[in-house]
Amino acid sequence: MGMDIDFLDLRGEDRLYLRNHWQLMDLIFDQPHVRVRPEYDDIYVTPPMLENILDRIEDEMDANGMPSGAITPQQPQTQEDFLEGLPSGFCTSRPDSWVAALPHYRILVSRLLTLARDQGALICSWSA
Repeated sequence: MGMDIDFLDLRGEDRLYLRNHWQLMDLIFDQPHVRVRPEYDDIYVTPPMLENILDRIEDEMDANGMPSGAITPQQPQTQEDFLEGLPSGFCTSRPDSWVAALPHYRILVSRLLTLARDQGALICSWSA
């Protein structure tokens, strides 16, 4: 069984799709969250949530001796913008190593954060 994760803007436009990124989803669900509608599992992803997730990723990077220098904020306009600079296939397969994937998650979460700040929130739709 897999886990499909879609991040959508508030207009319902797909912005980012991830498959089998369980540990990132755990970080999202560790944050206080609100369902978009009570009968669905979709949740709002807010800037404070993403800031906390980014902090946790950077803390884990530091704990593993990985550099976490400044990231230039990027406003992704398309799904391709989200993937820029990431290994091919990263978003569609479970990473072999959580620690090795941290820099890639840091990039993705920073891009989600930029978008969420612009829009006020995003929607995370998922199924497992």
